Amino acid sequence: MENKNFETVSQAMNYWNQKGFTESFQAEKDEVKATFSGVSLHPSEIEVLETYRFDGMTNPSDDVELIVAESENGIKGTFLVSHSSEHNQDEDTIRLLQTK
Repeated sequence: MENKNFETVSQAMNYWNQKGFTESFQAEKDEVKATFSGVSLHPSEIEVLETYRFDGMTNPSDDVELIVAESENGIKGTFLVSHSSEHNQDEDTIRLLQTK
């Protein structure tokens, strides 16, 4: 995969959606849900291909990370991880993901 520089999260998400990474991954306790297809995966079945961090212009709680990933069975998608205290991704499960 090529590592690109993006100015906004939406630019990055649009780019990867056009490349076929259309699933939205949700990290839950001890598993990852592919929210559109309803498939549940173990974190070890997912490989992180790219990671992008976007810093909020005025508020550090606006910081967000986009993780581009693919499962062993070919499901391609992204995780959107907010760095505020009110995010909805399980951090321990995110840490278990395999990195390319």
